[in-house]
Amino acid sequence: KTLLLKLPVLEGDKKTLTSRHSSSNPATSLSAASTIPPAMYTKMVNKEFRKLEVMLKLVGSPKELLIEMFRVQWDNSINTNTMASDFQTIMNLKGIPRNEQSSMLES
Repeated sequence: KTLLLKLPVLEGDKKTLTSRHSSSNPATSLSAASTIPPAMYTKMVNKEFRKLEVMLKLVGSPKELLIEMFRVQWDNSINTNTMASDFQTIMNLKGIPRNEQSSMLES
């Protein structure tokens, strides 16, 4: 997660280094570098990693507690329009057979 959050900064550093070698005035290229990634990028990375962390917790949980843990962990901050398909994806990752999945989806 930390590396992904630093990608825009690292890319900016790479461009700054390239422009320093081609520029005759190094003072203009030094001010172009930023050490803070864009806010929208940070928000998107955090949101996607939150979903990934919750999925990992659910995949590692016991099958008997999966429904209850899903309801607790999968809060409104994650897209609620795709809850059923997300729950089915988690059950697939856990290796739960299809016939058990349908009964778990109904409850």
